[in-house]
This record gives sequence, C-alpha cells and structure tokens, in this order.
Amino acid sequence: MDDALLLPVRSQWPNKEPVGYDGVQEMQVSFLVKPTNPGDVSSLNGAFSNAWENKMEVPRYSGGSKTKHKQRTPDVTVDTVTLRIGRDGRPMVLIGTFDKQHVQPGGQKVQCKGLVFPGGGHYERIGGRSPASQYEAPHGSSIQAADEETLEEIGVTKKGALLRDCIAVMDVPEYEMRKHCLRIIYGMLVNPEDVPETSDEIKELFWIPLDDLQAIAEGEVMFTLHADTDREEELHFTLKHDKMFLALQKCAQFKRFVKQAKLVAEQYWDTDGGGSKERVPCVGRQ
Repeated sequence: MDDALLLPVRSQWPNKEPVGYDGVQEMQVSFLVKPTNPGDVSSLNGAFSNAWENKMEVPRYSGGSKTKHKQRTPDVTVDTVTLRIGRDGRPMVLIGTFDKQHVQPGGQKVQCKGLVFPGGGHYERIGGRSPASQYEAPHGSSIQAADEETLEEIGVTKKGALLRDCIAVMDVPEYEMRKHCLRIIYGMLVNPEDVPETSDEIKELFWIPLDDLQAIAEGEVMFTLHADTDREEELHFTLKHDKMFLALQKCAQFKRFVKQAKLVAEQYWDTDGGGSKERVPCVGRQ
C-alpha cells in the first residue's frame, strides 16, 4: 500500500488520476468476485431470467406501443457507503430504512423492508429515452449515477463531500435478489456538519459506528427501530446489503478508504472545524 495516498488532501478525489487521454480518469479498486456453484447457476438462472424485460420506447408519431425485449444480464448498479467522522475520530456509517415493492420473477410483487446503505440502485441507461419519457433522464457514467442516487435518496450533493473514492467492483450473482448485477461501490466521507435527509425511498436514517455494523450485518446484534415504544420493530438488512458489506469491509481498498477518511477528517477538525463547536447531525440514533 502506498503511504503517500494516505496523506490528508483537499481534493475530493485524491486517488483519481488522468491517464493522459481524452479526459479518462484512473482509480484503483478491489475486484471482488466469487465463483458460482453449478447448482446455484441453474437456480439463479431460473429465478432471474423470466422477470426482467427491457421496454424499448417507440416514438409517439409511429403509432406503436412499447416493444418488450428480454433484458440480458449482468446489469450494472451503483452503491455508496457514506461515512461521517467527528472530533473523536470514530467512523460512523449511514444506514437507512427501506420499504418498497419489487417485482419478482413471474411478476409477483414482494414487499422488501429492512436496512440498506442509501445512495444506490440501478442507474438509468443512455439510449431509448425520449424527452417526454416517464423514466428518469439518463445518468451517464457510474460516477454521475452515484451522485444522482445520493442526492435523490439522502439529499447530499457531491459538493458536500470531504472525500470520495471508488472502492470496489463486485461480481457475486447471489448477492442480489433481483437479477445478476455488477456492483460498482463508492465511498463518501461527508462534511460532519451536513445533515442527510430522508426521501420517498429512504424513510429513516441512522449513524451506526463502523465497529458495530459488522455485528448487525452478521445478525449477532439486532437493530431495533423505535425502541421503548409500542412501534418497536427489529430490522435486518434487505436487498443482500449485509452480504455486500461483510465482503466489502474485508477488502484492501475499503480499509484504505477508511484510513484515508480518518486523516481527512482530522485535517478538517484542525482547520475548518477547529474554530467552532461541533454540530452533530441529529439523524436518528447514534
């Protein structure tokens, strides 16, 4: 590991360097992959292949309707792990409660409720989208998709980050319940004084110590929502975000990101945040 990359920096993307051609940027990532057992391939193929269709939009003037085509996989998704580090230097991870219907193979609608890492999803494709489309506008590259998803789900803009990095690309088919996806996973250290907001998809937000999150993801410690009230409810991670995190937190790039985030946060409190009292975002329980 290059210790020079761990020095406090002012750039949001300290590990992104131009390759010298056409504005292309290079970032080091961990490629996380797991061979799929032959028996699992068969079952996953049956589960994933018959539900997902790509609806190609036909121009209104043609008088046609949408034509359905089977969507080939893998699809590409983005995920963001958001950190906040206070004066004590303890990394806190942002998680949110998710409660939404998903269409499963065969057209069955299933309610998915649980904990997720906000700021991720299937980003909008380029092509086949008319200006009057009912769908979102195309995002562009995965960096732009991560920006948009983070803004939509927790109201944090890309300018509010102290540190950003691409951590990993993950290809483990069984870690996604809806279809075979390649996950591009980003890390973001937010300004400690910024307050993430809830949205239509993310109902509540909580800062959880990084050291405690592994036990929650492994199911050893229950996450209790609305404790000590008549609305008390125990939640697990959904959408396989627990498996994603448990694999991610073991990889070299995630460890580097956390180490670098601590140094950048320390620099923040020694300069920008040093002259004022810390204002801790009151987003759920800590």
